[in-house]
Amino acid sequence: MGYIDNEKMVKELFNLYGHKVFAFILYLVGLDQDWAYDICADSFVEAIGMNLSPNESFLTKLISIAISKARITKIMPEFGGLDFLQVSEADKGALRIVLEAFCKLDFETKVILLLRDQMNLGYEKISNIMHKSEVDVKTKLVQARLLLRKEIENIFNSKTR
Repeated sequence: MGYIDNEKMVKELFNLYGHKVFAFILYLVGLDQDWAYDICADSFVEAIGMNLSPNESFLTKLISIAISKARITKIMPEFGGLDFLQVSEADKGALRIVLEAFCKLDFETKVILLLRDQMNLGYEKISNIMHKSEVDVKTKLVQARLLLRKEIENIFNSKTR
């Protein structure tokens, strides 16, 4: 694709992927909206300026760049952003437990969970992004879900004692 000087195409790419990629990054960086925005914007700029291989999609390249940038970001998770949600306090409490458990997972585990369950990407795209076989991706996804469940149970049990 190379350098894109067509403003309309850039806007279309952002409209297609901007919110999804921002939300993906937001969870990777502990709900810090400023960091998520910066990483998202930097990733778009970098992806737009790159040549894509024939079998690579823009989204795959964009997510790969965003993951690399988020990996080096070290910040503390912040759950205050849940206050804007228009759900019951009980639902916010449950969401806080899930987010707290999610934040305890290692980076790769978070990535695979978000790619499949938030971004709704297929195993082939995930394997391209993570440079792993589809079988490995499926195995790691099952393990990731089990780890998340265990963390949720640990947090829930510690809060109900």
